[in-house]
Amino acid sequence: KLVFFHCFADWAVPCHSMNKVVFSDQEFADWMDKYFVNFFIDVTTPEGRPLADKYNAKIMAHYLILDSNGNVVHRIVGGCPLPEFWKRVACALSPKTSLAGMTKSYDTGERSVKFLGRYATVLKYSNEDERYRKVSEEYFAKLKPVEWPKEENWILFRDKAREPEDKMFQYLVEHKNEFAKTVGDSVITHWIAGVYFMPVFRMAIGDIPYEGGKLLDIYMNLKKTEIPDTNPIYIVYHIAKCRGEKNF
Repeated sequence: KLVFFHCFADWAVPCHSMNKVVFSDQEFADWMDKYFVNFFIDVTTPEGRPLADKYNAKIMAHYLILDSNGNVVHRIVGGCPLPEFWKRVACALSPKTSLAGMTKSYDTGERSVKFLGRYATVLKYSNEDERYRKVSEEYFAKLKPVEWPKEENWILFRDKAREPEDKMFQYLVEHKNEFAKTVGDSVITHWIAGVYFMPVFRMAIGDIPYEGGKLLDIYMNLKKTEIPDTNPIYIVYHIAKCRGEKNF
């Protein structure tokens, strides 16, 4: 059996949350016992710290799947509810879906579209940021823009649409309805408002110079994408406008 190494830190709220809502699930616990040797240790203790250093477990929550020699087969950084967490753990059971197995395939030349999409997702959850960015770029380079709104692409797409100036965010604004059909209108609405919020907020608090034209463009795009009037971004927009125009 593989070893499921549950890295626990008493100070980390996500660790306690995962214990309460995920690892307390009896069906999931039974499945874990069937497929893994489960190893739990507080990595802040004298016994646990050397292991945390050895496996570079710095961000909590943090989970490792090891082979019988202690080599990392799979890594999951961060928690999430069931059944999604269950799916992420199950990836460790096959070389075709595990971090180590997919890395080996990638390093020996595998570059199919389907593989790149799955590998990028595994890299994202394992916090392999540098390779994740590289593989994600390769993946989207093989896709046509009309394929971007597919549901399976959203988790990767949104990492390339975090700033108003990002090409993919601008595409999202122009094609909001297409993304809403596959991902859900509330998800897309929340994302668009969230991306626009920071530059508006920074103008509102005087952190960056006021740019009336830029602020107006954001407002027009909020209306264009039908962001509800009840969204808090409009309050911050009016504060930024009043401050910039010195209409105190």
